[in-house]
Amino acid sequence: MFSSQIIGILSAYLVGNFGAGQQACGDYLSPYKAAEKLLEHRGIAWLLSDDDLTEIRPGDRTWAAEYLTARYATGQDAVEWRLRLRPMPAAAAVAAAHADSGADEAARLAALTLVPAVRAELEILLAELDGTELALMDALKDVDGATFRRIGDALSMSRQGAEQRRSRLEQRVTSTPR
Repeated sequence: MFSSQIIGILSAYLVGNFGAGQQACGDYLSPYKAAEKLLEHRGIAWLLSDDDLTEIRPGDRTWAAEYLTARYATGQDAVEWRLRLRPMPAAAAVAAAHADSGADEAARLAALTLVPAVRAELEILLAELDGTELALMDALKDVDGATFRRIGDALSMSRQGAEQRRSRLEQRVTSTPR
């Protein structure tokens, strides 16, 4: 589950700080096995020093994601952070910081640092959604023989609104680099 390099580093730490042959987890274990058991039990997030996350580094997206994850992750995001140092999705991290009435300056700066990444993710999703919407409209017209009035009804707009929307979608989809 954990790389042998991480286990080796922790093993050396255990030997250096506690001496070889110490009891770990109730049984006598080699430092390597003790490190392996400790990582299985506690994950790796606890190995970060407090300075790793508390030093405010606005503009550093990695720091921002890690800071917000350490502070706000719950459920599976918390498990992924604790075991694998996998930060929570940027949008969820920004939303959590925004919802926190007690957020400190670091949390607000971290959230603001991630906003451009969230915006970029949303733009990609919107471009994909535009392509999907256009393909559905075309399939309804070409395969099902639907009229723009029927398509407009599905989109809660007029026939003319549906035709104009399809035209705008086609322009955006064909002008969007893939």
